Amino acid sequence: MRRSGLLLRALSGLGVVLALATLGFIVPPRSYPPYAEPNCSVPTSWLPEGLPAPVQRYYSVLFGPTYQTRQVPVLEPAVVTGRGSVTLAGIRAPILLQAYYSDYERFWRVMDMTWLGIPVLPSVDAYLGGTGYRKTALDTANSPQIAQAENLTYWAEAVWMPSVYFDDPSIHWEAIDEETARLVVPLGSGYDSLQVRFDAQSGLVQSLTALRYRDAQAQAKSPWRIVYRNWQWFHEVHVPAQLLESWDDQAGPTQVLTVEYIEYGVQRFLASHPAFVQTLHEIGPG
Repeated sequence: MRRSGLLLRALSGLGVVLALATLGFIVPPRSYPPYAEPNCSVPTSWLPEGLPAPVQRYYSVLFGPTYQTRQVPVLEPAVVTGRGSVTLAGIRAPILLQAYYSDYERFWRVMDMTWLGIPVLPSVDAYLGGTGYRKTALDTANSPQIAQAENLTYWAEAVWMPSVYFDDPSIHWEAIDEETARLVVPLGSGYDSLQVRFDAQSGLVQSLTALRYRDAQAQAKSPWRIVYRNWQWFHEVHVPAQLLESWDDQAGPTQVLTVEYIEYGVQRFLASHPAFVQTLHEIGPG
């Protein structure tokens, strides 16, 4: 009986500790300060002819009267700053994020999981020079599965600098119907694809689906979905302020990213981050 009582007290104490630990994830963190760079310049480029109908409608909504001239701003490189959440083992934890996107380097993103509003677990995702990279507190991986996953992540999040969808000569669009088109993107020496659905009323991107590897050990790809919400204007560009990531076999989003600031035409962001130099070192030559 005495042992049972001790066990019950131990379990109760463990339950209190776990409850307090979980409460720490409820406290929202302060945002990262917005990245600002003086004298950022945004060039222009010509929209190509022959885009599928829903893609043409999408750009007409994004750029308004500028679309009629067919000469629109090239919104890259871009730095996105914001907050969000990730769901791990059924617990939703807040995160801070800052990411760099470019049609040349592709992307590099830092996310910090926070507890009591304090960053405690950093992670890095990247797709650089054709190599995928993912680093968490537990592991670092850059397998072919990670390359495929991070490449798709880049193209899904490139909605925040939408000019890359027409200004990059390595991609092309294929028509499916009046509300859907396929985006074909490079992956190593081959190609991959994502299916993009546009809202029939607004013309904006509604969702994106693809087959994607979950992790470095995955033997098969799984259905993956991105939903775009809360479209807002950043520097006179209409982009979604919220992105929800999910897998078809899981209930609810596994990751939610909310944009607070975007800066276009940046040139010196990566040089200001020692963690980026570490990423290049760990990826190695290539």
